[in-house]
Amino acid sequence: MPYWRFRGMLFSCEPYRVCQRVVDTTLLALNDASLPVSLGLRPQALKLKFAAAMEDARFLRPHLSFEQFFSGVSGPEMLADDLAQTCTEFHRAFIGEVGSLVYSPIFIHNNVIYDAILDRPIATDAGNVADDERFSFEERPDWRIKFLPTLCPNCGWNLAGERESWALHCSNCDSVWGIFGQDLRRIDFGVVSDGGNTESAIYLPFWRIRSRVEGLSLQSYADLVRLANLPKALRKEWSDLDFYFWSPAFKIQPAHFLRLARQMTLSQPTKNLERHLPKSPLYPITLPMSDAADGLKIVLAQTAMDKKSLFPRLGEIHIQAEEFLLVYFPFAANSTEFIQSQLQCSIQRSALSFARTL
Repeated sequence: MPYWRFRGMLFSCEPYRVCQRVVDTTLLALNDASLPVSLGLRPQALKLKFAAAMEDARFLRPHLSFEQFFSGVSGPEMLADDLAQTCTEFHRAFIGEVGSLVYSPIFIHNNVIYDAILDRPIATDAGNVADDERFSFEERPDWRIKFLPTLCPNCGWNLAGERESWALHCSNCDSVWGIFGQDLRRIDFGVVSDGGNTESAIYLPFWRIRSRVEGLSLQSYADLVRLANLPKALRKEWSDLDFYFWSPAFKIQPAHFLRLARQMTLSQPTKNLERHLPKSPLYPITLPMSDAADGLKIVLAQTAMDKKSLFPRLGEIHIQAEEFLLVYFPFAANSTEFIQSQLQCSIQRSALSFARTL
C-alpha cells in the first residue's frame, strides 16, 4: 500500500511570536476509507529500504498526488496542535522538506487484509482492493537507483562529501559543486580564516543571501538597525552598507535554526573571505539554497523587534533572493559545544548530531 510521507521544519508566525517544530507525517495515497489512514510512527521506528520491483509482490498505484497531499499537510486539519490553533496565522513556511512515497506490505487471506509486519488484520473486506477497478498496480516499475559521477567538472578530481551532503567540494582546484537534478553546478564560496588557531575543529557552512525586499525598507545595515531596534547610534555611512540575510546551510532543529539565522543576520559579518578550502573538516551542506530562500520571511519575522506592527504586514512583504554566497566559519570544540568566538556564537554538539537525522 502506498503512503505519502513528508518530513521538514515547519515555522508559523502567530500573535506575536515565531513557532516552530519538526513535522514527520504520512497519509494513505489510496481512496479507501477502510484502510489505515496513516503509518503512525512506523517510518521513524523501522528501517526503510529503497523500493525495488519484486516477482512475488505487487505495488498499488497511488490515487493521491504529492501536490494534493502537500496541500493537506499545509492545512490546519493535518496539524491539529499548538501550531494550528484557531488564532490568526500571519505566515507559514516549510524549510528543508522532503517528500517520499513509502510502501507498506500487506497480504490477503480469506478475504481479510493483514498487516504483513505485525501479522494482524487491518480490514475485513479485501475485495475493495483486489477487485475494485479504481485500484491498479504498478507495471514493471523502474525504481533502479541512478548514480551521478562525482568527478569535478573543472579539473576531473574526485569530489568529497558525506552521505547526506547536497554539495560536494574539490580539494584539488578549491571549488564547491551543488547537485541540481542530474547536474553539478559551481557554487561561489568564501572561508573565514581561523587566524592560525589550531583548535578549530570544524568549519560550518552558512548562506549569505542578497535579497530584494518589497513592501519594507530593508536594503542597508541602517535599515536593519532600525528594524531590530539595536542599541546602536546610527551612523551615516551605515546607509551605504549592503544588507544580507544569513541562514545555516545545514539542517538543524528548528529552534537552533531560528537562533543561528537571527544571530548571523544581526551580526552581518563583513570580514575578508579567503577562496581556498581549509584543511580542517567541513560540515556537510544539507540545506540547499532554495530551502534557505524559503525561510527568508521567517528570518525577517524573527529579527524584527516590533512584531505587532510587522506581522500583520507579512502578506504584503515579498522577498526575492538574488545572490547566494556560501561562507564557511571555523568553530572550535570543547566537551559540549562548538564555539565561534569572533561572532560569540555556539552550537551544541548534541544538536549537530541530531541534525544528521532530519
